[in-house]
Amino acid sequence: MTASTNGRNVLISGGSIAGPSVAFWLNRYGFRTTLVERWHEVRPGGQNVDIEGSGRTVLRKMKLESEVLALHTKETGSNWMTIDGQSRLHLPMGDISPTNETEIQRGDLAKLLYDKTKAQTEWIFGDQIVGIDERGEGVEVEFQSGKKKEFYAVVLADGVGSRTRKLVLGPDEYQFRPLGCYIAYWGMPRDASDQFYDKWQIVPLPNRRILSTRPERTKQFTNTFFSFIEPTSLGLEKLPKAEQIEKLKPYLRGSGKYEATFIKGLENSNDLYLDYAGQIHAKRWHSTGGRVALVGDAAYCATPFSGMGTPLSLVGAYILAGEMARHAGDPKKGLEDYQRIMTPYVKSIQTLGPGIPRIVHPQTWLGIETLYWLVRTMVGIGRLWKRSGLEWLFSKISGPPEDEIVLPDYTALEIGSGQDGKKP
Repeated sequence: MTASTNGRNVLISGGSIAGPSVAFWLNRYGFRTTLVERWHEVRPGGQNVDIEGSGRTVLRKMKLESEVLALHTKETGSNWMTIDGQSRLHLPMGDISPTNETEIQRGDLAKLLYDKTKAQTEWIFGDQIVGIDERGEGVEVEFQSGKKKEFYAVVLADGVGSRTRKLVLGPDEYQFRPLGCYIAYWGMPRDASDQFYDKWQIVPLPNRRILSTRPERTKQFTNTFFSFIEPTSLGLEKLPKAEQIEKLKPYLRGSGKYEATFIKGLENSNDLYLDYAGQIHAKRWHSTGGRVALVGDAAYCATPFSGMGTPLSLVGAYILAGEMARHAGDPKKGLEDYQRIMTPYVKSIQTLGPGIPRIVHPQTWLGIETLYWLVRTMVGIGRLWKRSGLEWLFSKISGPPEDEIVLPDYTALEIGSGQDGKKP
């Protein structure tokens, strides 16, 4: 099997953000793409994400920026709230709020990428990779369905909990580094009496918990994010959904006016996501044979506390696909260059700094008041110096800013002129 006879067919595992983005770009470069997603459809819902910096630059290159803006969640700013529902600090969008015009629900972005690739990419739902065998000039893949097929290359983009990563990397070649914190997302019907619905509401709770809500564009639902500190994993992330709900309910006790509403919303949710937060650090983002690559959270998850998961996926997909196209005759070289170019960017984003996430999860009421004061002080500094106080704060706490990568130009490698990679 050679690249010239197989049409450079590439298999991609994972149908969220990174996987379809890789397919999008490979289609532009003339590859034939197949994407396998173990879920039965493109997963709807999910957390709100924003796409700024280099990630937004990639969106522009994809000619998708206007469509992402049209899917904005209608979030108008952020409010730091008290346990009894009073706003302590309001940050309107366009001032110094972390809210921006590219706020979009993860599921909406995933659906957009599906729509932009489905005409050229073969999507396979309800299946997954269970075996990978690199052999000479190709890769034989075995699927859970029992089918086997050969590909020019394989891209693994199936998230922080990747089930395929271990097929490529040995146990000493990657590490999950826990952050000592659980994160949970779920959706629930909108509370019509919520006067702050269109804001990102952030509610620090004692005993190192944070509850927050964000709107979604149809104004029918509320997206909930809940995090709490646990020094070690309690195994909650491995439980069935029904058991996870029961285990989470005690953590929501003592959340004031929010308690009854959010416990009921949790009990009735069908989209709960619960995980023990951590980062993926891998020595290699590709196989030794040079025909299997990892991208996105499967390769270098930075956790939601970085705020950079989606930009990382978009940038990683862009560079991976570009280097695969640049080195089509030498795929191993392409994957090595992909890692070389991306490594400084990934390292800067994974550098969360001391205290994260504990510093934003106070233990006591005094700690909560101190957190309010700290945010208010940074906002004042930001306004004084005409820059974002929160950006300044988080650059000191979380590490370097997000725009620390020069994106290569792969335009000359494209075979099409349209945004879907269609030939002119």
